[in-house]
Amino acid sequence: MAPSMIYKLVVLGDGGVGKTALTIQLCLNHFVDLILTTSPSLPFFYLLLCTLVASLVRRHPRSYRASVLRSSAASTPRFNPSSYSYAHTETYDPTIEDSYRKQTVIDDEPCMLEVLDTAGQEEYTALRDQWIREGEGFLLVYSIAARNTFERVERFRAQISRVKDQEPHTVPIMLVGNKCDKVNEREVSKEEGQALANRLGCKFVESSAKTCVNVERAYYTVVRMIREQREGANRGKERKRRPRCNIL
Repeated sequence: MAPSMIYKLVVLGDGGVGKTALTIQLCLNHFVDLILTTSPSLPFFYLLLCTLVASLVRRHPRSYRASVLRSSAASTPRFNPSSYSYAHTETYDPTIEDSYRKQTVIDDEPCMLEVLDTAGQEEYTALRDQWIREGEGFLLVYSIAARNTFERVERFRAQISRVKDQEPHTVPIMLVGNKCDKVNEREVSKEEGQALANRLGCKFVESSAKTCVNVERAYYTVVRMIREQREGANRGKERKRRPRCNIL
């Protein structure tokens, strides 16, 4: 089997938009948030169990090394002993950086995805510059149920342009309107999302980590964009190496 090509993805977006949930859904086909809280209201057993589960997930042999830029909000899991499943709470806890890995096959080619999950607060702007420098492709995530997260997308796009110092259309970027399952709470229309993507020069999709809608499509499209860019660069190198025929 051919060796897996590595693709480094960075997911950017405001807090609470579901960046971590998207990555976990991609890696494990399961909707769960692994953000722990130090709240004394949770028994020590719950915290210990959540810690063990988080550790297992991050070391799951089928996962991708992922890094998603996560801001100050992320959902906290609560263990439910009666059903042995995760119950969702609206408690938030900031994260600086998390890393996940997943190996898969895209268009008959083995791939290794590395995704970076990091903080979105303003105080981490300098660190975010470094994460962007290391990334090849980007997912800009907002929540369709929170207009303020949509309005801040351009700030992240501008940071990518500044750090990469490339023409906007040359950077593989996917704009993701997450939480499309929240139909009754929608604040941003699909048309608005597409219009913003056109203006920013990137692709667009709406997704739901909870119902697994367009999760793979969002990440895999970025992989395909990176692949096309690499192939174009390789073709350019081959043309330069071809010997010229001199007519005497």
